[in-house]
Amino acid sequence: TLLYVIGTLLAPDEGKLYIDGREVSRMSNSEMTRLRGTEIGFIFQDSNLVQALTLRENLEFVQGLYSKKDSEEIGRVLEALGLSDRADFLPHQLSGGQRRRAMIASALIHQPKLILADEPTNDLDDKWSQQTIDLLKEACKNGAAVIMVTHNSIWAKQAIRRYSLDAGKLSEI
Repeated sequence: TLLYVIGTLLAPDEGKLYIDGREVSRMSNSEMTRLRGTEIGFIFQDSNLVQALTLRENLEFVQGLYSKKDSEEIGRVLEALGLSDRADFLPHQLSGGQRRRAMIASALIHQPKLILADEPTNDLDDKWSQQTIDLLKEACKNGAAVIMVTHNSIWAKQAIRRYSLDAGKLSEI
């Protein structure tokens, strides 16, 4: 639920949340929606793809939320995630790993400032897990902040900062 609070999908029980210098609790619903849509990329554990749209159309839809249509960027992201040949498939026609990579593509397509990743390598083999981590690292190099929840100690050790959440208390490791 921490990622949902940071992503402004849930209100914090206490304290204040600031994103990009703005106190979230002082924002209107439409401002929070705009913030989520323009500055935050979500990689949820469950599919957030629109089932009636092809993979390409899902990415175009996400881009459209930002008044941006860039087919070259869609092609680049699909290629990076090994999904070029699946661009015209509906989500139910994709394997579990392909759906996971499609959700990663959806989170990265608008180059958000903040990426919230909940177990992003679930359903992925070693090759695509490493590729996902490499893409998240690349996003960091390009100025994005990435907050990733993982039980995978290999990926956790590669983080710049590591925290543990135990009994509701967040502590730096």
